[in-house]
Amino acid sequence: MTDMTAKNKILVLGRPKVNKEQIINSVVSQTPLDYNVEAKDSDDGARITWSLDTRYYQAQLEFWVDNTETLPPSQIKHMEEWLANPDLHSEEESCSIPEDPSMAQLQEHLSEVVDAIIFAFDPTDPSSFSDILPWARFAKLHAPGVLLCVAVTADGKPVEASKDEWFEWCVANGWEWLDLTDADPDTEYTVGRLREALESNEWANMEPIRKPLNCEKPPATTAEEVPSIAFQDTAAEPHEPATKSEWD
Repeated sequence: MTDMTAKNKILVLGRPKVNKEQIINSVVSQTPLDYNVEAKDSDDGARITWSLDTRYYQAQLEFWVDNTETLPPSQIKHMEEWLANPDLHSEEESCSIPEDPSMAQLQEHLSEVVDAIIFAFDPTDPSSFSDILPWARFAKLHAPGVLLCVAVTADGKPVEASKDEWFEWCVANGWEWLDLTDADPDTEYTVGRLREALESNEWANMEPIRKPLNCEKPPATTAEEVPSIAFQDTAAEPHEPATKSEWD
């Protein structure tokens, strides 16, 4: 059973039409996204346990799924300004990002147990990217180990429109950008990369896999197996002393 107080939670956020549970299933099963599965209303508040096993460690993790909501106009405007100037908050020591008072207490609690955030949005609905604002503030204040911004559509069709502003914002603010709508077959943006990012985190409850030591002694080397080495006698031959005429 997952420890509710352990910092091993992965917060998965996005609007209701974004199939967040589909993303989770794909990460856990290491299979491509199944676009035939429709998003479920029950995604909101869902908790999904995951026993992560790698070559080096094991960890019991839990996905916490939640729906985002449209922000107040003042916060949407701030996010639009931040997109236009990605470095707006990049070097601040104090956080001046607008705070939603109704979320302050919740986020304070989440900071104790959440060490990864997956924010998923549909790029065909550009305004939905603004939903990241309160979680960008959370990231600035509490610095989770993994921050992923995932562009994904409900039907899996490529989106040709430019996504540069979102990419540049992510780079400037410490989020990894993953565009699952990229039409390039050789793209590095895959669900596999999403899993790699989670595997690379140092989870608070990770347990190293201890491999058994090989206590067998190596076989003894016989004399016949030792290669012979021929040594050349390089000692100088006696040299006659120089005569007086040789010095003249």
